[in-house]
Amino acid sequence: MKNSAITTTDSQRQARIQSVLSLSREMLAAAENGDWQQFAELEKSRRRDMLACFEQPVAAVEANAVRQGIEQLMAVNDQLTQCLQNAREQSARQFQALRQGQRAVGAYATG
Repeated sequence: MKNSAITTTDSQRQARIQSVLSLSREMLAAAENGDWQQFAELEKSRRRDMLACFEQPVAAVEANAVRQGIEQLMAVNDQLTQCLQNAREQSARQFQALRQGQRAVGAYATG
């Protein structure tokens, strides 16, 4: 009976890991499209699934599968991090251009 509980927990955890990976990939697509509202909503779901995934300790029999899932998640997170850094840099450039435009308008108005 105990083995079936481990198997159920294992399959549930694997399903959660796959859900987290899927949500992470959807987050990446949202970020690449600049859909930050969708990104934030997906992140909330991903966080919830991630917490649920690790509510119980990982059993030795599932450790390898969990490790592989975490490695995949880390790879997607690296892509997310790069995408977010690029978006932040682009926003900073746009803000700087806006500020320069405002200064030019201000100088023209007072000149």
